[in-house]
Amino acid sequence: MASRLYLSSLVLGYLLAGASANPVPDAEPDPNPQLSLPPLIPSVPGFADPLSSLAPPLPVLQVPTPPLDSPPFTGSNIKPKKIGYFWTGAGDNQHADFLAAYSLDDVRPTMDYDMTDSCLPSLVQDTFGTFIWLTDVPTSGNSPHHLGSTLDGKTLVGAKILQDTAYYFDVSNPYRPKFKKSNRALTAAITDEIRAKPDGGFLITYMGSAGGTSPGRLVETDSDFNIIAQHPQDVAGNANIFKDLFNPHGLSVDFEKNIILTSDFIVPLSILKPSLGKISDNTLRLWNLASRTIISTITIPNGGGIQDVKFIPGNKESAALATAVHLGQIWIIYPFRTDVNGNQGVAELFYDLGDKARDKTAI
Repeated sequence: MASRLYLSSLVLGYLLAGASANPVPDAEPDPNPQLSLPPLIPSVPGFADPLSSLAPPLPVLQVPTPPLDSPPFTGSNIKPKKIGYFWTGAGDNQHADFLAAYSLDDVRPTMDYDMTDSCLPSLVQDTFGTFIWLTDVPTSGNSPHHLGSTLDGKTLVGAKILQDTAYYFDVSNPYRPKFKKSNRALTAAITDEIRAKPDGGFLITYMGSAGGTSPGRLVETDSDFNIIAQHPQDVAGNANIFKDLFNPHGLSVDFEKNIILTSDFIVPLSILKPSLGKISDNTLRLWNLASRTIISTITIPNGGGIQDVKFIPGNKESAALATAVHLGQIWIIYPFRTDVNGNQGVAELFYDLGDKARDKTAI
């Protein structure tokens, strides 16, 4: 039986949903080249070490000093059927951020029947929690959080907040991940939700500008994981995101219905020290997938941060659920209904989680 790979960012495991069989063409390549921000000073043992402790902490962009290598480790040669990938960083913000692979196999019957007795199912060996491998990246202190996979499961992308903002790993050998490359967008930072495209590459929400303010962008890569666009690119779209706060965090794509929903959460710089106060958003954007253009802005009044949005599988109206942090509520979004003004996209209260859920980020 083919191995099944389970992905995780920090301690939360999840599997990315498969995309539809209706691929949508890539956007036109961005004529402005995208930049990677490597360490300005090469990593030289005995020389680079003190630099990491002398560099002052900054609210958004970090001083690009080289990280300290992770301590030596002994990997495992086990080959579990279930693997957890943990994308995280060192607590001292000086050693390299890293991807760690662990076994998630536990003792249970499987459908792989013992060849000596076809009537008896085999047992998976309990190696749950066994460390397999660790892969450093050439930066540190960048608050890794989201993690995504291509549809073929051969490449992972890890989101980070600072320096380069997307880090790619080759997991064609799932037991020995290799760091592949990293990049950053010119106009955006604070990488968040990730969705794989059917024809390769990703759509990724970048919650803030390069300076951590509004607007952010919906960033797109090609199948070689080069940034090819930072949406919106059209005049009307840019007018839209400068009119109302645009800090996309949540992302959901319906490849069959040709629509995207992004949810605006918070202005990143407003929650990084020093801060004059948190600035939360109340909106979602409905997009045309094929053209990567914004159709409309959908407002949840006094939402106080629309942290996430997800289409409901199989819903006849392609409805989605969105979470409003300040309100402690779940709203349902109908992307093909129109409001009283004829604007496409309607939001209605679906469920109130009560007072204990209000202003709770992990809604």
